[in-house]
Amino acid sequence: KQQRRRRLTIRLFDSTCQRCGLHAPEHPEWLEVHHIISRARGGSNDSTNLTLLCIECHDRVHKKKKPRCLSFWKEIVWFALSGGQVSVVGTPAGVY
Repeated sequence: KQQRRRRLTIRLFDSTCQRCGLHAPEHPEWLEVHHIISRARGGSNDSTNLTLLCIECHDRVHKKKKPRCLSFWKEIVWFALSGGQVSVVGTPAGVY
């Protein structure tokens, strides 16, 4: 199931990191599935709670660090847990 979910998420996001914009269709090993709301906080494995990040961005998200190359930022809407519901909190520049 985990590998199937990974393949579907990579296809859904067109092999593109949703944080820095890295497009890596020939290197899927550089991409990782990330839970928007962590499993520990009650998040599901449903595709609506998953996003795709490159290895570097995934590491930096968990360490709560800004991406290294802000020039790659796109107008991506990020979500945060608010009152038990997922709500839009702004574009990446507004999150950090």
